[in-house]
Amino acid sequence: MNDSAKKQFEFKIKSEIKELKNIQMILQFKRPSYDFLAPTINNSIASLVDLLVYLENKNPYYKEFNVDFFNYRQTAMHREFFSNLFIDTEAGIREVINILNIKVNISRQEKVVKIVASIRNKVKEVENIENELKSIIDLGGKFPTFNDYLNTMLIGIKKLDRNYAQQCRIYFDALNIIRNKISHSDENLSENEKVKLIKAKFAKAIGKDNLLQMTFEGYKLLLNDIIRLFDHIYAYI
Repeated sequence: MNDSAKKQFEFKIKSEIKELKNIQMILQFKRPSYDFLAPTINNSIASLVDLLVYLENKNPYYKEFNVDFFNYRQTAMHREFFSNLFIDTEAGIREVINILNIKVNISRQEKVVKIVASIRNKVKEVENIENELKSIIDLGGKFPTFNDYLNTMLIGIKKLDRNYAQQCRIYFDALNIIRNKISHSDENLSENEKVKLIKAKFAKAIGKDNLLQMTFEGYKLLLNDIIRLFDHIYAYI
């Protein structure tokens, strides 16, 4: 990476930090202020500052610039961002669920219970396989997933437009694809994954040779998406 390219990156990083700081400032004056997003925003700013320090040769432990190392740091930053974003968004959804005072449905557990009930109805000597049936029910899990929380909230708000609710599911399905891809060594996108990304308006995440492509310049856009989601949700509660 030549000096000109470095300068361009420095400019982009500084611009992104400024955008994220602006989001922080706006949230301070919002009611509710969505404090649950603080970890994602603060950690993103801290990671971008680390990148900037490295680019400016101010990191005392890494004096010489290395492109591969710089790219590794960006990848690690993306992983942290999406992990934090899902955790914090889930926390925000749980706050809404608590306000609504509704029970979270664990979809996988419900499916397993229905399957076991069907087996019991079809098998005459069911007592002989009772231990196995209990093991199957255990496979359903006892803890909600992100989608369980999301669906509980969307279904729990009766006045919420069903088309909007469906768009939310499509959006987070696509976001989950990105999160999973950057968490594994194989970032090749399947045809089905590409269709889901395009449907959710994430076509720009599809790079050359069907590889996922990410940039920190999208952080502010995703955070604003989440803020708009909760603005919409809180308008109904």
